[in-house]
Amino acid sequence: MLKRQAKEQKIRKMLKKVEINKLKIVILKKCSKKTHFEIKNHILFVNPQVTFLIDKVLKEMAAKAAK
Repeated sequence: MLKRQAKEQKIRKMLKKVEINKLKIVILKKCSKKTHFEIKNHILFVNPQVTFLIDKVLKEMAAKAAK
């Protein structure tokens, strides 16, 4: 459980400074690379196992932005 929370915090930290409109998400087929973010291109590279966390965080960010 702690590992999942740590991953979620890491993703939140990555997406904190991102404009949601410019964000591009690339799902990696091979899980050899970790989730990482390219700031200059606004591209988030994600492992397939973490996609549900990304969806959850983005929905929360969109809800906050709508308020």
